[in-house]
Amino acid sequence: MSTEAQFLLRYGLQNFVRFSRSGTGCHFAIDGTENCKMINHAACLITEMYGADSSIRIV
Repeated sequence: MSTEAQFLLRYGLQNFVRFSRSGTGCHFAIDGTENCKMINHAACLITEMYGADSSIRIV
């Protein structure tokens, strides 16, 4: 299991956050139908863990 998959599982984000990796870094897609507080929480966790190496999109 990848580090990113373990991260999503550890923080309970696996049900509404998807992860992909490309040459430019880590890409996270957050389900926009999720509760606003959960979206913000997920974005904060991702930013803290991956910083500038990640991109976050609400879809």
